[in-house]
Amino acid sequence: MKLFPLYRTGRIFWYTHRSLHRRQVLFWLIQLKQGLRFEGKSHCSRGAECHPYRSADVWKGALYKLSSMAVQEQTAQKKELERLSAKRKKEEAALWTAISYPLGLTEALGRLTKDDLTRVRTSLQLKVKGVSTLKKQELCEAIAAQMPEGLERVWHSLDESKYNLLKAAERKHGKLEQPDLIYEQIVYFRSLGLLFPGVVDGVNALVMPEEVLENFRRADTAELRASVQRNTELAKLTRGILYYNGVLTWDELAELIPLYTEEALDTEQYRQVIVDAANYDASIQVMDELVAHADVTDIAGVRKEQGLRQDAGFYPLTKKQVVQAADPDYIDRTPQFQALVHYFIHHYELSRADAEKTVDMLAYSIKLGDPLTEIMQDIEQEFELGDELAVRQLIDLLMKLMNNTRLWFLKGYTPLELNPQPEAKPAAAGQAQGASEGAEPGGKVIQLDQRRKIGRNEPCPCGSGVKYKKCCGKS
Repeated sequence: MKLFPLYRTGRIFWYTHRSLHRRQVLFWLIQLKQGLRFEGKSHCSRGAECHPYRSADVWKGALYKLSSMAVQEQTAQKKELERLSAKRKKEEAALWTAISYPLGLTEALGRLTKDDLTRVRTSLQLKVKGVSTLKKQELCEAIAAQMPEGLERVWHSLDESKYNLLKAAERKHGKLEQPDLIYEQIVYFRSLGLLFPGVVDGVNALVMPEEVLENFRRADTAELRASVQRNTELAKLTRGILYYNGVLTWDELAELIPLYTEEALDTEQYRQVIVDAANYDASIQVMDELVAHADVTDIAGVRKEQGLRQDAGFYPLTKKQVVQAADPDYIDRTPQFQALVHYFIHHYELSRADAEKTVDMLAYSIKLGDPLTEIMQDIEQEFELGDELAVRQLIDLLMKLMNNTRLWFLKGYTPLELNPQPEAKPAAAGQAQGASEGAEPGGKVIQLDQRRKIGRNEPCPCGSGVKYKKCCGKS
């Protein structure tokens, strides 16, 4: 079932295209976000679930589904999607060639291109002299010689997911068969010289070079495991804080994180942990000075809106709120959210799961700052709106959701929290992302009179300035 047009957000894949691996789509959409735009909206966010390594096989099917949705008239974009598909399939196929086991480090590095070796060298922060004059074999030997120093930094930036995978490889004496990883995560481990993909006895496997295996065994102490636990908590807290605040500077995060931990923050180590997490699972977007949640599409717009609220600090979240929001599947089921879920269950006979998915999409549109008129148009594309009374009830529930949703551009506050005495004030139709009709600049909220029936020729209560019959009253 297609819930909303494709251009709304990559979150559609999370709900409708379960043949794709969520993390695979997330990385893919981030690539698209850098260069492609659909209907003025850039892609990001989550994908869907699948069995590992199916992504290359289902890519063409996913493109077919895309082409049947909002991109039908977007010829250039479809060609770009096809190009990315073909490129990814070729890249994935290139990973799985015969590989030696056991595997020496120099031999493993020799499997890489010179560009890949440069990534290993820079990822491990190795200072190899005379790089431009070295032949490939000489460069492999130079990197292998300095690897122990670089690996020490790598071990202490691991979180539980990466540590557990390396530990599984160690238990299997350096060979991990059929790993549950996507392409980008395999490349992540390869770029650090930790695990190399290949085929051993006809089976796809990740092989850990013997020198790396021994180094990991020596480093795997109680101190390292404590570091892994600490890094995991830092990554979770960061994701949870960004879920509500959207975009923060490194300095702002450095002030907020200690509120939820019992020890001082090593800012340099913290930054390395978060950059590492972003490179591995794309749940966080990292820039030079800013860190953003993966769902944020207009980072500059959110920061601009936050800057207009200098008098308001960031909402004081509890640790429970932050930890819960760190879960990639988390939904903030407020009473207003639940009320709208009940509406869709009652009026459209949806299952609770489908109703929650629908309302979660609406809440995400609100976070993006989409105006109510646009949200109503999206709903109208998928559902019969019914009579005026039903439309009025839907608008009322949507406005309550808008006024009680924690917004990125309000620094984690809801519009009602910033303005506990709401006043009705029409908002311009088609506002830009970052200023929704449910929360005008300054934290104004929208109020809907529930006692009077709307006439078809009266102004629409959503504040667009258009007659009701031509706006939210259309059917």
